[in-house]
Amino acid sequence: MPQAQVFQREGEFWTVAYEGRVSIADARGLQHLARLLANPGREAHALELAADGAAPGVRLEPHGAYRGRYEAPLLRLLARLGDRDRFHARWDALADRDRSSLGGRFTTLAVAEGLAVLGDRDAAAALAGEVDEALAGGLVLTFVDLRLVCTVAGLAAAAGDGPAADEHFRAAVAQADALPHRIEAANARRLWAHALLDRGERASSTDDTCFHTRALPACR
Repeated sequence: MPQAQVFQREGEFWTVAYEGRVSIADARGLQHLARLLANPGREAHALELAADGAAPGVRLEPHGAYRGRYEAPLLRLLARLGDRDRFHARWDALADRDRSSLGGRFTTLAVAEGLAVLGDRDAAAALAGEVDEALAGGLVLTFVDLRLVCTVAGLAAAAGDGPAADEHFRAAVAQADALPHRIEAANARRLWAHALLDRGERASSTDDTCFHTRALPACR
């Protein structure tokens, strides 16, 4: 009779049965593998595995003040991929987070950036106040994905307050150049240019014909 195939966690050990039976001490990779096996055919990014853990009751992300810090790069990734449904699902799952904690602020920054990238500018603008609070509280750089807070503040403000957005982007460029943080320097300039061009497209209806010619030189 064929032996049953088993991949099961029992306390601090995993029982694995496939042409034999062994017990293996619990490890993060086994938790990830268990999740993948439980969801055959479903795409899962490495950041998603790190944020979620593998099985019910297992969570690799710390609780408390740091909860949400691993969600930030994943939220940014989903937004860049245009995966609106999974982005909003993960955001909704963090609705009960402590927004004033460090992890909560990292998550808010990622959500504001993600909404802007997905084109939900009004929703991003609604978070501008929280982003500004993080900035006023002394938060300069996220230590998970090294995003400058001024860059996100520029994105959040871009939908409703052009001059404020320009001020934040200008500060982000200056900070990135001073560190130096070359990737963020290029990123801040790119996002600032996009914000200026977007405002130019909307301003074209009011005959601001020179806006596009001012946009790119302003962020060099």
